[in-house]
Amino acid sequence: MNDTIKDYIYRFMSFESFVDMVQRKALAFFLHDKWEDPFESFILKTMKLKEGRQEILRILKEMTQDLAMENFEKILKFYTVVFSQSWTECKESDALWRIYSHNNMSIRTEIRTTNILNLFQEPTRVTAHKMQYSNTISIKSQLKDIIDDDKIKIEKIFLTKRKEFSHEKEIRLVTLDLLNYSKQTPFQRDIMKELFEEGEIEEEYYKTYTQFNSSRKISDVKYVSYGDITEFISSVMLHPLAPNWCDETVRTFCKNNNLNYIGKSKLYQFNYDGP
Repeated sequence: MNDTIKDYIYRFMSFESFVDMVQRKALAFFLHDKWEDPFESFILKTMKLKEGRQEILRILKEMTQDLAMENFEKILKFYTVVFSQSWTECKESDALWRIYSHNNMSIRTEIRTTNILNLFQEPTRVTAHKMQYSNTISIKSQLKDIIDDDKIKIEKIFLTKRKEFSHEKEIRLVTLDLLNYSKQTPFQRDIMKELFEEGEIEEEYYKTYTQFNSSRKISDVKYVSYGDITEFISSVMLHPLAPNWCDETVRTFCKNNNLNYIGKSKLYQFNYDGP
């Protein structure tokens, strides 16, 4: 885990997602395809375009030579293996409450960063990373960032966003679902077939790939249990503009689950201290 992350991190979510998190006693991690930003996981999304795949392979041949195809396949494989969840170091801000408003009924949960260490053990192995924000995102710059000693550091694919999102001060939690590693989607199968037909890979290599990678349904969400909820969640806060009935509902729900509910945010509360 990145040692520079602050002692506490926060997640803004809908009330429904909060209830699901509490009832399951688990965090929900999603594949990158579920993220709204089109530049999220730039390299993997570039793989969807034939010209993009060709450019990635060309640059990998320049940068990693004999390991180019191995690294290309690793990127393709991890397309369905890496799951993420977004948190932030920012306690609260006008921007975050507005972006994650959910009709003024969103919830902010707070956890101690050291709690993530408890999720680091196998088989969950959750890691926490500070997002990097860049003015420009390109295939070459991204590949340079994720290649170390000719090998792909796959988690790094998911740790760069555009500068316009820097206000989020995002902490990205990442976990792998290795059960998906031996599966292949029609998309992955078609890409390997394309490479074989274009002479980029030998027939034996192609047959081995199709033989050892089954076409089974890919899970697009992974749940990671965090154990004792009262130990994991430090506090719960409600949107500053939430209606009173919502405040009472969240208060009751938190009381029934022994959670520390600190009430509505006071971000917009007016206080007059006199002249």
